[in-house]
Amino acid sequence: MGRMTYSWGKELPPYNKIRVGLYDDKEKPAVMLFSTGDCKGEASFHMYDRSAKGAGAYGIDDIKDQMRTNVVQSVMLRSGYSVVLYSDNGWSGVSELIKGAYADDNG
Repeated sequence: MGRMTYSWGKELPPYNKIRVGLYDDKEKPAVMLFSTGDCKGEASFHMYDRSAKGAGAYGIDDIKDQMRTNVVQSVMLRSGYSVVLYSDNGWSGVSELIKGAYADDNG
């Protein structure tokens, strides 16, 4: 699998500040999967890394690393990209192709 999720298997020391760097979704596209139908609430973030083996392929374990549920009810994806969701683990079952809809407001 092309694992580009960010979670840690150990308890982190208490932090009271973080610094987030620039993320360019034109350079490294990503999809956000949400457990609610309005693209809010619990989410799972997955990036497409062209250099990774199996880039863009994520299974239920990858999703559950970030969400307590395996239910995906909405998707946020940049215009020009697409994602295929499968009902069964192992790339089988009913599939649905979703085309990105959000556009970059900053040009």
